[in-house]
Amino acid sequence: MDLADRLDTTSSTSNIQVEVTAHSRKDWSERVLRLVKEIPGAQDHRTSPVVWEGCSGKPLRFIGGYDNFVQFTREKHRVGEARNV
Repeated sequence: MDLADRLDTTSSTSNIQVEVTAHSRKDWSERVLRLVKEIPGAQDHRTSPVVWEGCSGKPLRFIGGYDNFVQFTREKHRVGEARNV
């Protein structure tokens, strides 16, 4: 089970949903340009993955790339620690 799946199933009462999408290299350039306009703080991010939190219709918060996602899940959700992955 990868970290995103683990986070998605941390609690039956949690309000966490993880969505993973894949894009061709051709589509990625357009996708990342659109994301950095929509997600405050992501303006300098150009690599995959792009990780953010937030709900549709509400402000989004840029998390970063994969390493930032791992750190975020450890700190906020206590998921991803060596014995808890």
